[in-house]
Amino acid sequence: PYAQIGFINQSQRTEVIQKTLCPTWDQTLIFSNVELYGEPNEIYHDPPNILIELFDKDEYGVPDFLGRVQCSPIVRLVPDEINPIVKLKWFQIKRGKDNAGELLAAFELFLLPEVNDEKKMPPYPSKRGSLFIVPDLIRPELVRTGIEILCWGVRNMKTFMLSDIDCPQVIFEVAGQQVESTIIKNAKKTPNFDKPLLFLDVMLPKDDLYAPTMNIKVKDHRSFGRKPIVGFHIIKSLELFRCDPTAPSLTLIQTAKCIEAHTSLSTNDFVIPMVKKKKNKHRKEHTHSPKLKFASTNETIDLTKNETEIKVIDKKTMRKRVKQFLKKCKSPVIKPESKLEKIQKAILKISQYYQSVPVNQV
Repeated sequence: PYAQIGFINQSQRTEVIQKTLCPTWDQTLIFSNVELYGEPNEIYHDPPNILIELFDKDEYGVPDFLGRVQCSPIVRLVPDEINPIVKLKWFQIKRGKDNAGELLAAFELFLLPEVNDEKKMPPYPSKRGSLFIVPDLIRPELVRTGIEILCWGVRNMKTFMLSDIDCPQVIFEVAGQQVESTIIKNAKKTPNFDKPLLFLDVMLPKDDLYAPTMNIKVKDHRSFGRKPIVGFHIIKSLELFRCDPTAPSLTLIQTAKCIEAHTSLSTNDFVIPMVKKKKNKHRKEHTHSPKLKFASTNETIDLTKNETEIKVIDKKTMRKRVKQFLKKCKSPVIKPESKLEKIQKAILKISQYYQSVPVNQV
C-alpha cells in the first residue's frame, strides 16, 4: 500500500511497501511554497484540510482504493517556535460510511518570513536515501521486542467457498514483519501444528499508544496452488502480554498452586515444598486416623495411629477385623424360587397331608 497526500494545489505520495496490512513508512513529505489567501490569524484558527487517500498497488491494473481521511495541521506563525509540541495522532480512515483502518501521522503548517532567513526556518529532517524520515522530536521511542507465540492448532473451521479447510496455515504479522506456522496436512485427523512455538524479533514503540496491531491470518493450501485467506483476526494491543525478561517468572507448578489457593501471584514469597519420595513396596500410610462407617449399622471402626504403624502384622489384623465386621453387617439375601423348587414343595405338602389323614376317611 501507499498514501497519496493532497494539500491545496499540490500532491505527493509515499513509497510503496509490499505485502503488509500495517505499513510503516517513516517518511516526511514537505510541500514548499504553498500560497494561501487570507490573514495569518484567520488561517491559524481555521487552517485548510489535508486530504490523504490510501491505495493498494497491484502488479497489473489500476491500484485499489482503500480509504481516505481529512486532517487539520498545526499552524505555526513563527517558524522556529517549539510549542505546542507536535505528537503523532491516530486518524480514522473511511471508505464510504465504513471504517477502513487508522492512520498515525502529524501535520504542521509554517508561515514563511518575508525575508529568506535560514536561521528562522525549521531544520530539515534526516534522510534515508532520497527520502526524509520522521524527525526525532516526533518519532516514538522504539525498543527491541521479542514476541513468543504458542500456535497450538485450529478448531471449528467453517467451510470456505463450499469446501472444507484441510491444510490450514497461520500467519502472524506485526510492524511489517511476519512469521508463518507449519502447514497442517490433514486438519480432520490432526488439527495441531508440528512446531507450535514461533518467535518474532521486532522494533516496537515503547509507548503502547503508538504500538501497531497484530494481524492473524489463516490460509488454506488447496489444489492447483490456490491459497485463499479463510480467516482473519486483529489483536489491537499487545500491552497485556508484555513481561520483563529480567524478572523471575513463575513456574507452572507455582501458578497452579496459586490458582488452587486463590492467592495472588508473587515471585518473592512463594515456596514450593520439595518432598522426597521413599520407595516402599507396601501401600502409602496415612498420618491421620480415618474412620470407616457403614450404612447398614451405626457402628464405626477407629483406625488409630497404633494400628496404622509400619508393621505389616498390624495391617493384617486390621484387615481381618474389617472383614469380620462386614460379615456381621451382611443381611441374608432371599433368592427367588425356581419352578422345580415350587413343584418339590407342593409334592412335600401333599405327602404330609395324606400321612396325617386316617385311612377310613380316605
